[in-house]
Amino acid sequence: MVRIKRDASKKRWTTQAFTVLVLLFIAAIFLGTIALFTFMMTADVSLQDGVSATVGDQTTNNNDNSNSLRSNWRQVYKEGSKTLRDWKQMGLEKNKSLSYPGVDEEIARILRSARAEIDAETAAQLPKWADVVSQYGDKPIIHGLENCERYRQQVKPEDRMIGPAGIFNTGTNLFFQVEKENCVIKEAALSKSHSEPRKNGIRYQVPWGKHNPVKTHRFHNVAAAWGAGIKQDDVMPFVLIKDPYHWMGSECRHEYLLRWDHDENHCPNVIDNTVTDRYEPIPVYSKYAKSEEHYDSLVDVWNTWYNEWEEQSFPMIQTRFEDLVFHGEEVLKTACECVGGVFSDDFVFIERNAKEDLPLNAGANGLVKTLIQYGNSNNRLHGFTDREVLYAGENLDAALMEKFGYVPPPSP
Repeated sequence: MVRIKRDASKKRWTTQAFTVLVLLFIAAIFLGTIALFTFMMTADVSLQDGVSATVGDQTTNNNDNSNSLRSNWRQVYKEGSKTLRDWKQMGLEKNKSLSYPGVDEEIARILRSARAEIDAETAAQLPKWADVVSQYGDKPIIHGLENCERYRQQVKPEDRMIGPAGIFNTGTNLFFQVEKENCVIKEAALSKSHSEPRKNGIRYQVPWGKHNPVKTHRFHNVAAAWGAGIKQDDVMPFVLIKDPYHWMGSECRHEYLLRWDHDENHCPNVIDNTVTDRYEPIPVYSKYAKSEEHYDSLVDVWNTWYNEWEEQSFPMIQTRFEDLVFHGEEVLKTACECVGGVFSDDFVFIERNAKEDLPLNAGANGLVKTLIQYGNSNNRLHGFTDREVLYAGENLDAALMEKFGYVPPPSP
């Protein structure tokens, strides 16, 4: 009899304890929901109190929209059919309707996707679309799309990734900044092999280091940034190349790790211009993660670095920096879908300098300045002597130039 009472008492205690635990669990969920709702009501609305569109050095604050944004938030939350990004986009609606008098529509479309505001003086400096077409053609050049299906068959959806590669000054940071805003590989959120801040499969760089030569570094080096733990052949390289004449000029502004004899009064300094009876190239040195390379000249850097990619047979996408700038939406959507990603219906091209937070790139061009710099053919040979133009025309790799649609300038 005593044992029966003890068993009954023990059962009642167990039931009561279980009931208490269930009630505590329900209370925790309820309080957590309230806390989350409060956070979204305060933190996210406060982010929109000063929606800004940055244009070069100009910043405009749309504080006049903050009240309507606050009132719209409750409706968006209640409907449950709009994402937080949709709500944030409301604060940019007036930027989307910006007009650009005197600017060709193709250029205006790029500015509009960046929510950029410009003054009349800046508008007058922007290139005409005919100038862009005369240099790069009217369509982007994208190589490697025939291997997209092979890549998707080889790599499981949750393990698919895409990351940029390119020699210095070819837009690798720009690709990362813009693609991560517009593309998501949805299955990446489930991956156990990699993780990005947004869990979208868009990588800052290829895992062996975006600027490192592919022949000596793929499978032989793990990049300090975003390289650890990544299966290197799971990443689709997005390889960027730039017109070699413009690229050599870029090196004058931001030389990175390339070292050669030059100064601000004479750059790119491809050859020794004090020697007039022959071409005497100025040698270039660069130290990469796993190798030290000596090149005959800046021309040889461009030829050698990209010809290593021509020797590779694994899936990759190759396109021009200029296509990323002037055909950004088409190029990025193509790359996104190649790796099985979903591209945004509301393309956003960040206008701010994609490298502005990196000290090494202080002063690099933002989008508006980039449109002016690379859309105007008069800027292509800035700093070149006539003999350097002749040397480059004779020594740049003709097959690479043809493949990417770069036409040498007329002989001086």
